[in-house]
Amino acid sequence: MKKSIIALAVAGALTAPMIAQADATLFGGVRFEVVKVKNTKVISTTPKANIGVKGSETMNNGLTAGYYIEYKSGGGSVTSGTVDLDKANVYVAGDFGTVTFGKSDTSIKAVEGRAKFLAFSDGALAINSDNINYGGIAYTSGDMNGLSFAADVGNVRTSNDAAVSSSAYSFNVAYDTDVFGVTLGAGKNDESGDSQVGIGAQFHYGAGTIGASFSKENTVKVIALGANYKVDQLTLAAEFNQQKNSGSTKPRTFGVSASYDLGGNAYVAAEYLDRNSDAGDADQLKLRYNVSF
Repeated sequence: MKKSIIALAVAGALTAPMIAQADATLFGGVRFEVVKVKNTKVISTTPKANIGVKGSETMNNGLTAGYYIEYKSGGGSVTSGTVDLDKANVYVAGDFGTVTFGKSDTSIKAVEGRAKFLAFSDGALAINSDNINYGGIAYTSGDMNGLSFAADVGNVRTSNDAAVSSSAYSFNVAYDTDVFGVTLGAGKNDESGDSQVGIGAQFHYGAGTIGASFSKENTVKVIALGANYKVDQLTLAAEFNQQKNSGSTKPRTFGVSASYDLGGNAYVAAEYLDRNSDAGDADQLKLRYNVSF
């Protein structure tokens, strides 16, 4: 269902003239969910709708110039009546790696990604799951016999989704083989003074993967364990998150999920999430139907 568009009018309006005539790929999706949270009524919702365009072209010097623009429904729901610019960046790539300018994921996000497997609430207690580099510069190296690294510096994200003059920065170093992979990362937010550090690892076995991560932000520590297993179009997953705060609270979540690929970029999924009292005791069952293009 992906659409390759040549000389797309919207691409010409939203991207630099240098690449306005490049091939562009339109992408997006809509998801519908039915959710039952403990001690509440069943609700149906459309929590996400997104649309974007991306593309690349070879420059005269042989390097690759590219762009990525994505919008999504605001406030975590299409009923909010608003649309947010989720990510927007341009990049240049070559044998040296890729340099990205603009709004993109932070480098440290890859650490906890090693242990995220659930169809819905992956990384439910993750420290840096939503971190985004606002208007900054990021570098990602190429694959050097399994070794790679990344770093970024940018503006600080604020509670109202704006950027301020203070900076935030992070990095990661990763090593991957066909059997296992490990990522070490760290970061600092100059606005709040918060610092993060973490390590994550994965082990691949046939049709399955096991992952674990440890992250620390100031006095908050999070341990995550996860696994998935694929059988034809069915993917089964489980994940455990344990958070330890500066006080006596220890939020914990455990979840299991199953998703089935229907083909045509559509899938259905179900998940059950168990939370202890420190995590709000909000056990929940979720059902999803998602179509993307």
